[in-house]
Amino acid sequence: MNYKDTANFRQGIELLHERWPEATHKFAEELYAFSPELSNVVIGHGGGEIWARDTSSLSVKEKEMAVLSSLITLSQLHEVKTHTFNCLKVGVTEQQLKHLLTLLSLYIGVPKTLEAMLAVRDGINEFNQLCK
Repeated sequence: MNYKDTANFRQGIELLHERWPEATHKFAEELYAFSPELSNVVIGHGGGEIWARDTSSLSVKEKEMAVLSSLITLSQLHEVKTHTFNCLKVGVTEQQLKHLLTLLSLYIGVPKTLEAMLAVRDGINEFNQLCK
């Protein structure tokens, strides 16, 4: 099946191009080449169906902060960097990101927080280089 022709996949790609840095666009192409089915789960379902869904109870900023918190907790540092970029793109401030790390340090520990801080810093630097 060609998932690229589905409405959800197209919407997921549109969302990806709106928010994520160029390197992520290339990764999406590589993901589709590796496994169209997995790509559809991530881009079509995750992006086009869940992320794009209008939810009045959570703003896009709140969604991004929740996702970033989860990724920090899981030590998914590449994703932390990418979602830090996304947070800044939707209006989260650097100060809010720093406060988030401080808050999370109480629950996930200082070593894990310090590792996440490096990825958050890299995401901030990439955003500042590309978007300001």
